[in-house]
Amino acid sequence: MTSFFKLLQWVLKGAVFFTLFAFALGIVVGVLGMVPRWWRHRQLARKAEKANTTAAQAPADVQEPPHGA
Repeated sequence: MTSFFKLLQWVLKGAVFFTLFAFALGIVVGVLGMVPRWWRHRQLARKAEKANTTAAQAPADVQEPPHGA
């Protein structure tokens, strides 16, 4: 009877281990699946930031009309 409980204990430990192992592999797959979209988002953000910085530094050639005219 004692050997049965030891076997049951090992089976439960194995089940917990494989469950956590599968969960960790799922996290890795999810993160790797997100990387391309994250990379594209960062590139677009850099381009937008560069465009905003360039537009803010451009000289203002157009003068506003005086108020009340």
